[in-house]
Amino acid sequence: MIKLVKFVLQFFDNYQSKKVLSFIDKSFKNNQNIDIFFDIGGHKGETCIQFFKKFNVKEAHIFEPEPDTFKILEKNLKNKFKNVQKILNNVALGDNNANININSAIESSSSTIHDLDENTDNIIKKKK
Repeated sequence: MIKLVKFVLQFFDNYQSKKVLSFIDKSFKNNQNIDIFFDIGGHKGETCIQFFKKFNVKEAHIFEPEPDTFKILEKNLKNKFKNVQKILNNVALGDNNANININSAIESSSSTIHDLDENTDNIIKKKK
């Protein structure tokens, strides 16, 4: 059952990534070259992998602050897309230079620097 839930959640993450990719694709028109790509909150690499497949990305800076998720990101990109210079950063980005705690959720895409509210509709749906 847990594998099914993870699959469903990944499906929605991929669906969102594909919507973003479609928007970018329409915006770029015929230009398929991207010199520098930034993925803020790279999660497990879902979005950057879609970009690497669709566009000619020269250099990618990918940021994912949650340590366990970052390890999965590294694994998902290791020895793949060798034409892309990948700079992986296990840090969060923000407007302050500070050390902060990450509230890790069981479902990693819900991890946040904010207090987790276990009663939100989104968290309740993901728990089911």
